[in-house]
Amino acid sequence: MKNPYTPLPAETGAGADVTVEAGEGTPEAPLGAVPSRPRGEARTAAREVLLVVAGLVVYFGVRVVVQDGGGIQALANATAIIRFEEALHLAWEVPIQQWVLDRGTLIRLFNCVYIWGHWPVLIGSMGFLYLRHRQIYRKLRTSMVISGAIGLLIFLSFPVAPPRLANVGVSDTIALYDSTYQEVGGRSRFTNQYAAMPSFHFGWNLLAGLCMASAVRRKLLRAALVALPILMALAIAATGNHFIVDAAAGGALALLGLALSGTVLTRAGDKRGRPGEVPMLRPRQTAADQVSTAATPPQG
Repeated sequence: MKNPYTPLPAETGAGADVTVEAGEGTPEAPLGAVPSRPRGEARTAAREVLLVVAGLVVYFGVRVVVQDGGGIQALANATAIIRFEEALHLAWEVPIQQWVLDRGTLIRLFNCVYIWGHWPVLIGSMGFLYLRHRQIYRKLRTSMVISGAIGLLIFLSFPVAPPRLANVGVSDTIALYDSTYQEVGGRSRFTNQYAAMPSFHFGWNLLAGLCMASAVRRKLLRAALVALPILMALAIAATGNHFIVDAAAGGALALLGLALSGTVLTRAGDKRGRPGEVPMLRPRQTAADQVSTAATPPQG
């Protein structure tokens, strides 16, 4: 007797790595049965968490190496960047900060954007995309890994002090106006003092904004997501944490990572649709639905 159970097609969303087939040598599954996938999904989620944790360990390891021996060189490199910006008429750090300081409420806004608009935004974006748009999540994750790897090499070979430490007339607005950040550890534990070049505060926020914008349909929400990296670009300059060139380098590396991510994913065998597709929103068919569809004669 022919097996009435038709295996479900592999999906591109959550739990796509597990497929159950009923064939020779396997017990027949009851009609309408849906394969159980929690173990495969748990393994996939654990793998992604390990990748993120490993990346953070590497980042903070480089932070220690650079901060322990890069102070003098970082100041010299910052001076070179200042001269480069002056030659290109891009030395906007002092005017931007002065404009913000003249408007008291703005400095607190940009402090808040710099502190809370980076890691929380990245973690939230990655979590949402992992759960709802897995292919776009892979794009974001791979782009961050590629750009981050190149950035770590730059941190090691070309440490740069931020404007607030480079004696260019720029204040440390977070230290002056945000005591809460200092109380929870501030820069002493969680940041790399000499990793101003490139700025991943801008670069990775740009990646998150672009990937999230490709995952939503409402135009107003898309515009807001694209505007967030622009707000971060203003914040990193207004707070004295990055030069204009740092932001440009961070954005360029992020876009390079995004451009290379497709090739990397393809070579890794991760061919699961285009980034703009939303496969997880496709309704799941049961085996009974498939048998019913197969039994329906074609029209015309």
